[in-house]
Amino acid sequence: DDDDDDDDDQKGRRRPKTPTLRVAGGWVRDKLLGLESNDIDVALDTCVGAEFAAKVNDYLTRKGEEVSGVGVIQSNPEQSKHLETATMKVRDVWLDFVNLRSESYADESRIPTMSFGTPLEDAMRRDLTINALYYNLNEKKVEDFTGKGIEDLKIGLCRTPLEAKRTFVDDPLRVLRAVRFAARYAFTLADDIGVAVEDEQVREGLRRKVSRERVGKEVAGMLRGPNPHLAVQWVTKMKMGGIVMDCEETFSMEMQEFGVKAVAVGMRVATALGMFEGVTEGADTNAETDRKERFYLALWLLGLKKNKALTKKKKEVPLSEVIVMESLKLRNKDAESVVRTHSNIDATKEVIFDNLKKFTRTEAGLKIRSIGKDYDIVFIVAALDDALKRTHGDIDEVAIAESVAEKCKEAFFRVKDELELVDKKDSVGNPWELKPILDGKEVMKAVGMEKPGPLLKQWIEKTVEWQFEFPGMDKAQCEAKLKEVSGGAET
Repeated sequence: DDDDDDDDDQKGRRRPKTPTLRVAGGWVRDKLLGLESNDIDVALDTCVGAEFAAKVNDYLTRKGEEVSGVGVIQSNPEQSKHLETATMKVRDVWLDFVNLRSESYADESRIPTMSFGTPLEDAMRRDLTINALYYNLNEKKVEDFTGKGIEDLKIGLCRTPLEAKRTFVDDPLRVLRAVRFAARYAFTLADDIGVAVEDEQVREGLRRKVSRERVGKEVAGMLRGPNPHLAVQWVTKMKMGGIVMDCEETFSMEMQEFGVKAVAVGMRVATALGMFEGVTEGADTNAETDRKERFYLALWLLGLKKNKALTKKKKEVPLSEVIVMESLKLRNKDAESVVRTHSNIDATKEVIFDNLKKFTRTEAGLKIRSIGKDYDIVFIVAALDDALKRTHGDIDEVAIAESVAEKCKEAFFRVKDELELVDKKDSVGNPWELKPILDGKEVMKAVGMEKPGPLLKQWIEKTVEWQFEFPGMDKAQCEAKLKEVSGGAET
């Protein structure tokens, strides 16, 4: 630039021309903890991200190196993106560029007014001290402008740079972020965070100022993380379960505490059975991360499994469906999974666990077919629910988890190996993929029905039973058996 004068920022302060680049937040935190991180945010003190990214590409062009396209992520406060961010790939590494900032809040909003800030202002406006650390690329050193971040990493403490109540009144979402980070790293929450969350101003802010989508995103992160049981414990300890699930009148403390026990025991069972290994909050969304989230969500809401609610159209549905869909704004299939798990608990207990050594291939096949691919989750939740209902007061988590895990292992062994229902290349295959061997017209012909009626469905279901009972049954054999049983004519 030909003009060597310094620029003024929005507050009239002088900003130097030579930029100081600082990697900010999560990457620094995780590196100091000895963890891998690909989340590289570069904070700039002289310009906005898009401007600096353009200069990076100019430099790469002059050096004859590959130039990356620059994506500009517009300010979106509801997604915690308070300033425009430029993202680009430099030598196969993705980088986000954003300027240092200070912020101020209006009373009725968690969306701040932003302006250029100093490194100290940028650090003090962050949610936690452990997320307010910087690596100064110019000087090759870690910077801790709050004076507490490095020490808090060492002692395992989550605390706010500013006074906790002020931090949470400004942006109540930070309450849930504090819980998520404390659970992720098995850290302790500072005492003043617990005190601040009891303040009605903070609680009312969480109810009114934070969108349900953002609440759901934080909950999903908690449950996909390494310690979902700790997240549920913190939420319950701070009496936030009703606010988080948006059903304060119904989600009693007794129900919430039951959820704490269920998630804690469920995590031990999952570990014993080798489930969700390597699945973490930051992993790409895939079938296993989805299953993990749904498993722990079903356990957290286990105390509400019998409760109903009315939709806007006055239709009665399970309360857990409304919570997942409306309170947390998660996906339809997440709600369907939780409801399916809860609705199958009693029948699974009756068919499988009350007759653990005696249930038949047909009984298990029909039950698994009605549940679907995630039958293992339903089996575990059903066994766990039954075990917890038999206890009162403090529980022995280890003993209960061992008992539930052993029961589930036996059930899974019988299903897979003894009865050859799952993961076997027999004539039936996986029960949830099983289609009736005869279609409606073929069934009607075999039983002598002239037109479809209520009995048709029953006869089709009977053919499915026989497919489990007599592996390898072909169409001709099924038709013959239908004629034999029905007498060849509609009754």
